[in-house]
Amino acid sequence: MGAKDRWTVDFKCSGCGQNGVIEFSENDYRYTPPERTANCKQGSFAVRMKDKLDAIAVCMKCRTENIV
Repeated sequence: MGAKDRWTVDFKCSGCGQNGVIEFSENDYRYTPPERTANCKQGSFAVRMKDKLDAIAVCMKCRTENIV
């Protein structure tokens, strides 16, 4: 049975300087490809995965897209 690895990344909006924290999680199931997700834990950002490694955090204050 697999488990999820979790880690957090601190960052700052390049537009307005708001601080944010994103939590990434990744499964490690044996017979499926890794799947990574991202969730905002601090700050007001809308977060989605850009590709397999990076996430995009859109600041709700200034609408700047930040690659995390």
